[in-house]
Amino acid sequence: MLRTRSTAVRYNSSGSLQLFCGVFVLIEASVISSDVDRPASPDLLTTPEDRPCPGVVVRGPGSCQCSVLAEIRCRNLSAVPEFRRDSAHYSAVFLDQQDITSLPPVAFRHLRVSRIVLNFNPVGAALSGYALRGLETSVRELELGACQLTELPETLLDGMSRLRRLHLWANRIRRIPGGFFGGADDLRELQLWGNELEELDALSLGGLWNLRRLDLDRNRLTALSKDAFRHLLELHSLRLSDNRVEALYAETFVYMESLKSLSLDDNRISYVHERAFAGLSTLMSLSLSRNSISYLLRRH
Repeated sequence: MLRTRSTAVRYNSSGSLQLFCGVFVLIEASVISSDVDRPASPDLLTTPEDRPCPGVVVRGPGSCQCSVLAEIRCRNLSAVPEFRRDSAHYSAVFLDQQDITSLPPVAFRHLRVSRIVLNFNPVGAALSGYALRGLETSVRELELGACQLTELPETLLDGMSRLRRLHLWANRIRRIPGGFFGGADDLRELQLWGNELEELDALSLGGLWNLRRLDLDRNRLTALSKDAFRHLLELHSLRLSDNRVEALYAETFVYMESLKSLSLDDNRISYVHERAFAGLSTLMSLSLSRNSISYLLRRH
């Protein structure tokens, strides 16, 4: 039985169920802790203040420039540039929308940087499990969206204890190796939407004790197990829209006592157990639109 304070439940013939609390607009910034606020993407055009980077060597086509904001901006690359040992600590390196086809072991040797953006590169299966070696004490944000990834090397995140945000959206990832996130146990935001995940087992999300936001929209999940979410004690926002989930069983989300926003739109849900949402005492927003729910069993 779902109980919330000052909450109204509305159901219509299309099978939609919506929960509304006194707050009609859930501001995402209030859900996610302030230390994962997304910085604005910079203009990739070279500005008059940009200059060559003394610690970056491009072998082959392309070039890299350093900005007054301590950002490395590259263009027309076919490989990750060589980073020489120096004392500089960069705020970001932008390697997105290049033609980088592999991330070999220690690809970022000697680089000290807080954010790496690699979105829209055709890396595919050429992602080494040791590509991030040397970045353990500096990188807080890593973006590998739309890189045609099919597998996640088990050792990729080993030692990445400072990582706070990880973007793996719009790839072709089918499974998450057990313990994959164990080396990044302070991760706060994980974007996995637009992949091909079919199952989450008890180890898939293991180690994510501090995660605040998880986006699993547009995958191929057919079932949700409470054991898959048992590590997510601090999770605030969970997105599971546009999957293939058919039923919500008892206590599916029972471990997520901090959850405030849950989206399950555009699934195939026809059955919802009366205790499916047990334990969600802080939930503010629940969306189940465009499912196949014919009735909800409710105990009086």
